[in-house]
Amino acid sequence: MKHKICALAIIFITIFSIFPPTAHAATFILNDSYLYRDFNFAAEGVAAGDTIIVTSAAEGVRLIGSSSTTYSNVTISIESSGNTKFSIENLNIAGGGSDNTTPIIVHGPNNQMEVVGTCNMTSQYDVGIQVESGDALTIKGTGTLVVRGTTNSGVREGGAGIGGRTRTSCGTINIVDCNVSAYGGIKASGIGGGGGYSELINPYPPAFNHHIGGAGGQVNISGNAVVYASGGSESADIGGGYKNGSHGSLSITGNAAVFFRQSQDALVSGFSYPGHYYVNSSYKFEYSVGGTPASSITIHKLMRINNSSYNASTGILSVSGESFTVGDEMDVSTLTITGESGYSHTLTSPDVTASSSTAFSVQLNSEDKLIINSILDKNGTSASEGTVYNLSAASGWNATQGADADSSNTITVSGVQAPTVSNAVYNKATGEMTVTGTNMVKKVGSSNDIDASMFTVQGVSGGTFTLTDTSDVEILSETSFKLILSLTDKSAVNNLLDALGTVSSLGDTYNLSAADNWNGAITGGDISDTSGNAIEVIYNAPTPEPTAVPTPTPTTAPTAKPTTAPRRTSSTTNTPAPTPSPTPQSSATQTPAPSGEATATPAPAISETPIPTPTQTPPAVITTDVVSTDDGKTVVNIDVTSLPQGTSAVKLPSGQVVPIDTAENGMLTIEVFDGWNNEDGSITLVMLNDDEVALGSYNIEAPSVETSRNMPVWIIIVLVGVMAIVWGVVIYSRKVA
Repeated sequence: MKHKICALAIIFITIFSIFPPTAHAATFILNDSYLYRDFNFAAEGVAAGDTIIVTSAAEGVRLIGSSSTTYSNVTISIESSGNTKFSIENLNIAGGGSDNTTPIIVHGPNNQMEVVGTCNMTSQYDVGIQVESGDALTIKGTGTLVVRGTTNSGVREGGAGIGGRTRTSCGTINIVDCNVSAYGGIKASGIGGGGGYSELINPYPPAFNHHIGGAGGQVNISGNAVVYASGGSESADIGGGYKNGSHGSLSITGNAAVFFRQSQDALVSGFSYPGHYYVNSSYKFEYSVGGTPASSITIHKLMRINNSSYNASTGILSVSGESFTVGDEMDVSTLTITGESGYSHTLTSPDVTASSSTAFSVQLNSEDKLIINSILDKNGTSASEGTVYNLSAASGWNATQGADADSSNTITVSGVQAPTVSNAVYNKATGEMTVTGTNMVKKVGSSNDIDASMFTVQGVSGGTFTLTDTSDVEILSETSFKLILSLTDKSAVNNLLDALGTVSSLGDTYNLSAADNWNGAITGGDISDTSGNAIEVIYNAPTPEPTAVPTPTPTTAPTAKPTTAPRRTSSTTNTPAPTPSPTPQSSATQTPAPSGEATATPAPAISETPIPTPTQTPPAVITTDVVSTDDGKTVVNIDVTSLPQGTSAVKLPSGQVVPIDTAENGMLTIEVFDGWNNEDGSITLVMLNDDEVALGSYNIEAPSVETSRNMPVWIIIVLVGVMAIVWGVVIYSRKVA
C-alpha cells in the first residue's frame, strides 16, 4: 500500500512538472469609483496578461506606471460610448502575440488620452495603439509617447504604430502639443492603416495574391506637437498600409512639426516624399538616413516671427516671435511692410536688439514713419481698400543667429489719425502757398502726397475758387507742404485774396478748405477739413541774383519842358513815412527793414491802395531831387535803385501812374503841377508793383515857397519897377526937350 501511494505521488509530480498550472489573468473594470482617481499598476497588483477595462464612468482616471517597470502582455481597453478621458503616466507596456495583448485598444468616436512623463507602447505582433475606422482618439499633453507596432521581424505583416491592425483601416487620430514617435510594423504605416502581404500562388510563371493593407484615416496634428512617423516597407509614414492607395488626410496647423523617415515609399496624403520631411518653419531636426529611433532624434526649435503690431501715433513697430536670445541684434533693413494697394516699404530705421526671448521693437525714423503711416492707413489688420497688412523678414533678420527668411506675418495697426490743415501763408508775388497742419503722411511714389485739386480758397465777398491745374506735391514734413500755383490758379486766387493780411478789402476772412482724401485715404473715413483754416496774404517778390548796380553819372536833372530851365532849389534824401529813419543803406543792397520794427504813423494812403504789412516794409530811404520851374511846376527826380524791390511804377496824389521804365540814366523824372499840399508843404507818392499792390508811400517835402514858388512874382515886381523908371526917364526927357 505504501508503495502504491509513493507511485501515485511520483506520477502527480511528473504531470505537474510537465504541465505546470497557469495563473488566471485578472480583469480590472474601472467605473465611477475611479472617477478622477489614480489607478496605480504597482499598488493594484497588475501582472502579465491582465486587462484593464476603462468605462466612460471612470472619466479622468489616471493610469500610473513606473519609468523603471515594463508590464508584459497587458491590455488597456477603452470600452465606452466614446467620451472617455483618461491619462497615462510613466507607463510602459510590451504586448504579446494575440489581439488582447495590444497595449491600448480604443473604442468609440471621441476619446481623449493625456500623456504625462515618458510612456512606451510596444506590440510584438500587432498594432501599438489601436484606433480603427469609426473610432477616434485625441493624444495630448506635454509628455513623450513612443509607440511601436509589430516588432517581430519573423511575420509576414504587421500592425501600425498608431491606427489599424493588420489589413485594417485607421480611424481619426488627433495629436495636440504632445511629442509622439510612431513606428509601423512589417508593411504597416507609422500612423494610419495596418500592414498586408503578398502571397505566392504560382511559381511558374510567378503569380501573387496581394493582401492589401488598411487605408489611412484622418490625422490632425496641431498646437506645439512634434511628431516623428516611420512606416514599414511599401507603406506610408502617415497614411495607408501595404500597397493601399487610400492615404486618408493629414492636417498640420499651429506650431506643429512633423518628420518622416527618408524612405522611397513614404507617402503622405497622396504625395511622395522620397528623401524629404515636412516642417512648418518652426523646427529643424537632425537624424541619420534610413530612420532613427526617437531617442536619437535631435529637434531644434527655429527662430520665427509670429506677428507684430504698429502704433501710427508713436511710430513704434513691436514684433513678437520665438527662440530669440536677449541682446540678439535685429537687422531692421531686412524688414519690409506691405499695406495699402499692395505698396511695400523696406525700413531704413536703426537696428535694434531683442528685449526678451520673444520680442523686439523698432522706433521708426521720421522718413519711415511718414511712409508707413500712408500704407498702414487704417486701424486693424487691413488697409482702407482691403489689402491685408504684412511684415516680411528677409534671411538674416536676426543678425546674431542668422535666422531664415520669414515672409508672412500679420500686423495689427492702432493710433491712425486723420491729417488736418491749420493755416496757410500765400505769397501773391510768387503764387506760393505754404500750408501747415498735423499728421500728414508721405505716400509711396513721387509728387503725389498732396492732391492740389482738393483745395478751395475763399476770399473777398465770400467768393471761392477750387484749384484746377496746380501740380500735386510731396509733403515737406508731417506738418507742412507747399503748393506752387499755376498761372491760371494764381490769377484767380490773387483776385480773391485782394488785400494783404488775413481779411479782404471788404473785411471777409480768408479760408482754405481741404476736401476728402487730400492726403490719401487715411483712416478709411472722411478727412475733409473745410473751416477755420486761415490764410495770411503777403507780398514778397523773389530776390534776384546779386548784381553790381552802376552808380549814376551826376548830371543836371532834366526837366519835362526844356523851354524853361529849372533851377535847383533843394536836394534831399527822403525817409518814408511808415517807418522811423534808420541808418541809410547802400542803394546797391536795398535790404528791407526787419519785420516787427516799430513804425511811425503812416501818411494817409490812397483809398484804393492797401498799406503794406510789416513783412513788406520797403527800403528805409529813397533818394530824390526836387526842383521847381518858373512856370509853377515842380520836378521830382528819383533814383530808381533806391526804390523798394519789385517797384514797377509810382502813383501821384492825382491818380497818375508813372512807370519806372521811363527812367533815364537811373533817374525817374516826375512833373508835379498842383499836387502839393500847401498846409504841410509835401506830396505823397505811392510805390506799386506789377499787380498794382502798394509797396510803400513816401512824403516828399516841397521846395521853399520864398525861394521857389513865389520867385516869379518878385521878378515881375522888379521888371515893373525897372519899366517905371525907364518910362519916367523917357517922359522927363521929352519935357526937357
